[in-house]
Amino acid sequence: MRHYVEQRSREWFELRIGRVTSTRLKTVAHGTLAAQTKLLDEMQWEVDHREEAIDKSMEGFGYKTPASIKLGKEREDWLIARYQIIRQKQWGKPVKIDQPGFVVHPTIPEFASTPDWLLPDRSCEGKTRVDHTKHEFAIKRGLLPEDKDQVYCQMMTGGFALADYVSYCPDYPDLCARIVIVEVELDLIYSNFLYAELNRFLKHFRAGTRPTVPQGHSGVPNFFD
Repeated sequence: MRHYVEQRSREWFELRIGRVTSTRLKTVAHGTLAAQTKLLDEMQWEVDHREEAIDKSMEGFGYKTPASIKLGKEREDWLIARYQIIRQKQWGKPVKIDQPGFVVHPTIPEFASTPDWLLPDRSCEGKTRVDHTKHEFAIKRGLLPEDKDQVYCQMMTGGFALADYVSYCPDYPDLCARIVIVEVELDLIYSNFLYAELNRFLKHFRAGTRPTVPQGHSGVPNFFD
């Protein structure tokens, strides 16, 4: 389900309550037992204290926002317009942009994402860089590992098999390489892994339980209890 709300608005923060979004998916899939338990506690606290949770999120956003996110927000409209022009030239047809702001998985209501924009056949994530090293990685090798779960979260919640990962570095020395578009194809093996970890995590969230560590395997999460 697509919600047409402004990102980082009060309504947007409210929609995030009690849901696994891209940043949380990393903890669900790759985090330690302690991190996953902490996340379960945080999500339950949000549900129990909705208004306070929204207020804290809105208050914290202003002073915790990295420079790259602030720059990205300032140049978002320009980047989307430029991306649209590039893709229209490449594909030889009009490109329709949709910006819902928040997308909830059709069958898993606690799973959601915030894509920067959507096309009819793919999700799109734009990264405005202040770090040349990360932009060069995108140019040479494609999707940065640190952004993989975010892009997959958007594809999975939106029901897409494709995503465009757009890296933009406004002061990159090579003018022709300041924008790079990486087409990402959904890897079913990896998405199935994410779904499995997500479902095990949500089993505990819905039941109000916490994962345990089997004897002899201290520190290793066990979601099969």
